[in-house]
Amino acid sequence: MKKLYNLQINETIKKIIPPLSSEELRILENNIIRDGCREPICVWNNTIVDGHNRYGICTKHKIPFDIQEMEFNSFEEMEDWVCVNQLGRRNISEETRKYLIGKRYINEKIINKNPHGNNQFTKNVSPNNSEKPPSTTMITATRLGKEYKVSSRTIVEYAKYANSIDVLEENEPELVSKVLSGDIKISQDDIRRLSIDKSPTKEKIKKHLENQQKYRKEPPAQKSIKDMPEYDPDAEVSSITFTIPSWINSINRLISTDFSKTTPKAKLKLMNELNNLLYSIKTIKIAIGESENE
Repeated sequence: MKKLYNLQINETIKKIIPPLSSEELRILENNIIRDGCREPICVWNNTIVDGHNRYGICTKHKIPFDIQEMEFNSFEEMEDWVCVNQLGRRNISEETRKYLIGKRYINEKIINKNPHGNNQFTKNVSPNNSEKPPSTTMITATRLGKEYKVSSRTIVEYAKYANSIDVLEENEPELVSKVLSGDIKISQDDIRRLSIDKSPTKEKIKKHLENQQKYRKEPPAQKSIKDMPEYDPDAEVSSITFTIPSWINSINRLISTDFSKTTPKAKLKLMNELNNLLYSIKTIKIAIGESENE
């Protein structure tokens, strides 16, 4: 029966759900005002699991709604369900996708540690039954890797990324929001460093990201010679130094690749580019060495 329910909002659950854009929220509000709330709001123990935006709109305009009671054995199972549900959306960014997959791995590792090894992925068996559920024999990372068509190692990296995002979010919620929405680009390694770095380096990286974002949105106007900033001899070096860790991270991910399944053309192209990279590295190292001997 539709009515105005007084529901609870869990901030941990709410923050892992990608927010709607202002235009999407406006359209949803107009539709609910015109047609009422057609979809029930999913709840567990009176806490909203799915439907935060609809609940806010219905409460604001005093529009009655239905609720759907969900059944979970733990908070981790609830959070896992939310992640799966959000991963089914088409309009999430790649960074949000990595984050949600990482959260799934973290939660399901906890879920799999219950006394009987049973969770929402296993069959219903009696604790006294000697038959071992098939799902419990599969490593969580391997199973999720097959589901999302990535390696088990990548799944573990996503989990580390999700942990770093959660730590960083405590002090830098605005930065995390921009990262997960795709507004700014930053490597997984840099996210990890930002989450643990308490030194001035953190402020430098933040400033770099802010300038990067501003440049993309507002291309700088042409300046005259006299308006140009003072020459910075370290600018180019600092820029490439900041980028190299992301290259290393990308190259390291290739270690787990099964090259026997890669086409000869692709392997040849990769080998040529690696040789070019090695040549460039040697050239730069020679140039640095010569400058130090001058």
